[in-house]
Amino acid sequence: MDIRCQIAVLWALASIAAQASAAETGQADLDFSASAGYQYDSNVNVAEIDANTGEGDTALVMDVGIDGSLRPGKRLSLDLGYAYSATRYRQFSEFDLAIHHLRGAVSYRVAGFDSGLSVDRFATRLDDDAFLDITRVSPTLSRMLGDRLYLRGAFARAEKSYHERTERDAVNEAFRADAYFLLDGMQRYFAVALERDSEDASSDALDYDGIATKLTYGHRLQAGSLGVDVNAHVRFENRDYKILPNADESPRRDERRRAGLGVALPLGEHFEIAGQAEYADNASTLDAAAYDEMVYTLSVGAGF
Repeated sequence: MDIRCQIAVLWALASIAAQASAAETGQADLDFSASAGYQYDSNVNVAEIDANTGEGDTALVMDVGIDGSLRPGKRLSLDLGYAYSATRYRQFSEFDLAIHHLRGAVSYRVAGFDSGLSVDRFATRLDDDAFLDITRVSPTLSRMLGDRLYLRGAFARAEKSYHERTERDAVNEAFRADAYFLLDGMQRYFAVALERDSEDASSDALDYDGIATKLTYGHRLQAGSLGVDVNAHVRFENRDYKILPNADESPRRDERRRAGLGVALPLGEHFEIAGQAEYADNASTLDAAAYDEMVYTLSVGAGF
């Protein structure tokens, strides 16, 4: 069944379930969001295949999403969503990227904990050709401690399938822990994430063990009725590959660093304008995987 058939079937079931739930409990919601904007990338690349141009380009970006939620009871919640995102470059059209994302999740609250299970399906197209499919399953457990600390733990198993690069087909397993410190309700928060993952690819040269840390700070600046959301983050990731690509080379090791700043300004109840700047520095003993880039994005979005 292709991605379009999956979308049609899942949303048909979601519509039926939503109507039934709304009739019985009135606890059904449906949300729609969309955004479009302009992006500049100083080094157009596809990190998944260690490919970069070394040159900059501008692009049009678009995101569309629809999310449905059901609350059959006080403790149980069901969510289903679909999102589509696309990046279209002015010159490097061979790097045009489109991603279809289907997701479903169920969560249940018991003994003060929120337990959940989510399933995500990504279908990616590169230059309008099938590129990469990912199916990810992730159980989670979280809890709010007092009114200032929120903790979350998760395990994720993802199966990756490349359409023309089968040597990169892989299974990735990851453990992640998140801690959110609420400094002023949701007006200000600080988050720390730690992730440990391991990837087993069809080609032994692409097997790796990795560890990553992400720090995030969010702040809502309020001036009268006008609120501006500011978000800053830094991410550090190290990957150690298990064997040498060639006998005369040193072991491959990647050190990936990212830092970004985003600002969102609401325009009334349903619209916003957002800007983001992000710098990435990927140092690697494999020349093809070593690059840096600066990406600027400006977009206008709507949500209903």
